[in-house]
Amino acid sequence: MLRTLWVTLVAVCVTIPASLTVMAIALFSSTSPLIDPVIRIWARAIVRAAGIRLETENLDRIDPH
Repeated sequence: MLRTLWVTLVAVCVTIPASLTVMAIALFSSTSPLIDPVIRIWARAIVRAAGIRLETENLDRIDPH
C-alpha cells in the first residue's frame, strides 16, 4: 500500500516536468536527440521508485544500428 502511494507520488512528480520538457523540446525539433535522455530519466525514476531491479543479459547480441 505504501509503495503504491510512493510510486504514484513519484510518477506524478516526475511525469509533469518530464512531459513539459519533452513538449518544449519538440516545439523546436520533434526529432531532437535531447528527448531520449529526458524519457530515460523519467522511466528510471519510476522503475526505481517501484523497487524494480533491472538486469540485462546478452548485450553483445544487440545490434547497435
